[in-house]
Amino acid sequence: MIDQSTKLFDELATMVAGLSHYYIKESHIATKYEYNSRVLFSRYRLIDEPPSKILLKQHLNKEIEVAIPTPPNGYKQRVIFLFEGKESKEFLQILKSMLLYLNIKDTKLYKERSKNCVQVHIPLSTTNPNEAYNKAVELSSMLQRRVTKSWKVLPNPNIPQIKAIYPLPYKYIE
Repeated sequence: MIDQSTKLFDELATMVAGLSHYYIKESHIATKYEYNSRVLFSRYRLIDEPPSKILLKQHLNKEIEVAIPTPPNGYKQRVIFLFEGKESKEFLQILKSMLLYLNIKDTKLYKERSKNCVQVHIPLSTTNPNEAYNKAVELSSMLQRRVTKSWKVLPNPNIPQIKAIYPLPYKYIE
């Protein structure tokens, strides 16, 4: 039987497949950039090389925190909900019931490094990022009718690339 950490490592390897770059979280502001005449800051530093298996192991051992962009065009797309807050259990219950109602079954629930951060990955059959964005908007608007708190949903072409990233998860949520 495959243990949880091996299965998670394999899933992380699938998530980073095809990526030409990744981001490392720093303890200080690492990047300053302009977007729509505003100056924005980020703690994530761009590493312009494909992620390696050693990097994934360092991430799972909590030596570094790695973030990645959404899958590039030509790769299987997914909608990702990122929620941070004390009400993460309630958020997940509402999202699960909505997905069950929509007959979406193959979702994956993960925890980030922080206690109250959760990720919900919904795989799609498309390889087109625009179709993934349309599905993300549809699901997010449906969820907005039932949840008052805010969340981040990816893919989203309306936000700058440095903000359209998400940290790789650390463990499953059962």
